[in-house]
Amino acid sequence: MQLGDAYNNFFKGLAKYPTARKKGRDDRFSLSNDQFAIKGKSIRIPNLGWVRLKKLYVLTAKITSATISKRGGKWFVMWLLKYKKL
Repeated sequence: MQLGDAYNNFFKGLAKYPTARKKGRDDRFSLSNDQFAIKGKSIRIPNLGWVRLKKLYVLTAKITSATISKRGGKWFVMWLLKYKKL
């Protein structure tokens, strides 16, 4: 989806031509909320299966997406949350 958006922006004249990222450098990918599941201290990632999380905070908001990235040889999950209005 992100590659499609990059090409659309290029053809509209809003951005430069999209380039591929080098493997092993800046490794990251995004998942929408229907592409992963959380159960206990684990997250299910497509084509990878269940992965154990080191820390899990109690969340009172809905998770809309997750970005998984690699830094310093370790993988991290960043959540995008949507809070309900009071």
